[in-house]
Amino acid sequence: MDIAGITLVDFVVWAFGGIGASYLFYVLALKKSETGNDALLKSNNVSGDGSGINEVVDGSNNSQATVSVNIYNSDAVKSSSGEAEDTCGQSESSLERKKNNTRILIIDDETTFKLVKILKKSGWMHTKLIKDVDNLDQVDVYQADIVFVDIQGVGIELGFSEQGLGLASALKKKYPEKKIIIYSAEQTGDRFHKTLREVDGSLPKDADPYQFQSIVEQYAKG
Repeated sequence: MDIAGITLVDFVVWAFGGIGASYLFYVLALKKSETGNDALLKSNNVSGDGSGINEVVDGSNNSQATVSVNIYNSDAVKSSSGEAEDTCGQSESSLERKKNNTRILIIDDETTFKLVKILKKSGWMHTKLIKDVDNLDQVDVYQADIVFVDIQGVGIELGFSEQGLGLASALKKKYPEKKIIIYSAEQTGDRFHKTLREVDGSLPKDADPYQFQSIVEQYAKG
């Protein structure tokens, strides 16, 4: 048989000779490599944008594989952020911490004064009223962070001539870190009394409840 001047005998000799055999082996090896790579890409589901899981297996005899995961899904990041925001939203607020950490003492001989009930209803559960103080070191005074002092009818137990004004002044001097607030039902009085400059605030006794609450929130422990 003669094809383009090459006889069948010549072709057989070339094909099974050194050069022809090497060429055929190279073609077959290249084809097998391409087929294997296609199968590997399909099995790992790698998309054209590089997302998905890329697995690289080394050429050694062990079965270990190095796996790298590329995440390009922005929705997953948003979802993660959303969960973090939800978690933050469920955490205790600054005001709630103040309500739990702050002890409020009201010194008033009028036990029907509604401030205690108003503050407790607003969440300030550590609020207490006592009629007077017989010892500046007594537990109620020592533990309090904010002290409201009525200037009439209190301070008598300790013999203060100016009653509540004298008691408030003594409390501030002994406990400068405490917030001392004075209040009174009287509409007249010495607006320039030295105690007004010593304490942290003053209010009329008939002030709106929110004014008392505002002072408490301002001075509450964080």
